[in-house]
Amino acid sequence: MYDLVIIGSTPEGIYAAMTAAALAARVALVSQGGGSSGKNDPLRRLSHLGTVQQTAEQWPQWGIEGEIRGLQWNTAIASLQEAVSTLNAQTAPAILSALGIDWIEGNGDFCRLPQLGFIVKGRKLRSRAYLLATGTTVTPPPESANLGLTIDQLWEQDQLTKLPSQLLIVGGTPQGLELAQSLQQLGKEVTLVADKGLLPNEDLEAVQLLQAQLEANGVKIYTQSPVLQVKKLDQQCWIQAGDYAISAQEIIWATPPQANVKDLNLTGVGVTVKNGKVLTNQLLQTTNSKIYACGTLLGGYHQPHIAQHEASIALKNALYLPLFSTQYYGIPWGIFTSPQLSQVGLLARQAKQRYGKKALIYRQQFKHNAEAILTEKTTGFCKLIIHRNGTILGATVVGTQAAEVVDILAVAVQNKLHLNQLLKFPQLSPSLSEIVRQTALAWKRDRWNKKTWFNRLRKRWLLWRRSLFN
Repeated sequence: MYDLVIIGSTPEGIYAAMTAAALAARVALVSQGGGSSGKNDPLRRLSHLGTVQQTAEQWPQWGIEGEIRGLQWNTAIASLQEAVSTLNAQTAPAILSALGIDWIEGNGDFCRLPQLGFIVKGRKLRSRAYLLATGTTVTPPPESANLGLTIDQLWEQDQLTKLPSQLLIVGGTPQGLELAQSLQQLGKEVTLVADKGLLPNEDLEAVQLLQAQLEANGVKIYTQSPVLQVKKLDQQCWIQAGDYAISAQEIIWATPPQANVKDLNLTGVGVTVKNGKVLTNQLLQTTNSKIYACGTLLGGYHQPHIAQHEASIALKNALYLPLFSTQYYGIPWGIFTSPQLSQVGLLARQAKQRYGKKALIYRQQFKHNAEAILTEKTTGFCKLIIHRNGTILGATVVGTQAAEVVDILAVAVQNKLHLNQLLKFPQLSPSLSEIVRQTALAWKRDRWNKKTWFNRLRKRWLLWRRSLFN
């Protein structure tokens, strides 16, 4: 009898297993056909390689002399695979077993009778609670099942090394954007098709800047163009996207993923899956209260830190008492394009809808930041969404190192800090994080210029001081 059985060796599944073992729980981790590598790990490395290549191409304008060798594709992919292997080694089955985790290789499914359990290779695992952490998979349209690769399949075997020069990526998801930009920077000819636009739920100004940057990199983008038909003719893949006929040598599907719960017999144990998502309450219990779920199974973007947050909540509820609810409001998320996009709290339009005229928007461009100017990374902005009383409601940061800059703003949003409290902390200079202080000072100057009784009194005081020396 286990305290917890975790189904899925995704990063959040492994994190939950390691945390449960550290709490002296008896825990089993079923691989459920997956490895220990995270989906974002290869993509993040590919993004880094693209940035390195782009930097090398800028050497002449910086006055750096010397021959710039062309990209060695196989060497670049080998370095990616080596980096991912290093990460995987940190959570290898042997290491997990040494931590007290019962690692079980194989696929299984739930059974209801005579008692709830999870059966793997004829072995029935019984537990007080179960945690679904199987992640998601991208599924192409049924009529296109045998055409192209999904973004998940891209990391399998030697698929990356076999990629042709002309690529068509379908999907305006964060992973679709990152992949399109990285492959374009690495010398591929990339077209990106997004039927509902790029990141339709995010800050429009930020998304427009990202789209402009991708197009500047050479990515051809078609938005509001639903894929109507897919064919393969004469070794070329063709799609009908809205009114456009687009061809490429290979299609990569990066459409919104679906919960990876096939063959788990969730219906048999009363767990509801709707629109490709596992339904849970705020305690992360599924419609079967003994079975919890976390990660991309619940929908949303693939963000490992959010998945780990959910795993922590589910873990406490499963091992102790179901009293802990999920709170997403102050958790930042990010997209590792170049420039990066990070967000925390409310978007500008959400704040306007909720607070009306009490919601104020202040922004500062990176082109006014000393560190950005010195390092020639001036594309982007910091946008603060502030309540009229000075409380920080949210923030959107687009620019180099945005994922690092947004952290201090996440602390402010989580703790409902007043901007004056944020301004009390001097920041390193020059640094990119100064953009936060610069934006906050714009709000401060605006308040100083308003004709309040305090400002009138302050001005009269200064006039009186000056009069003493006349």
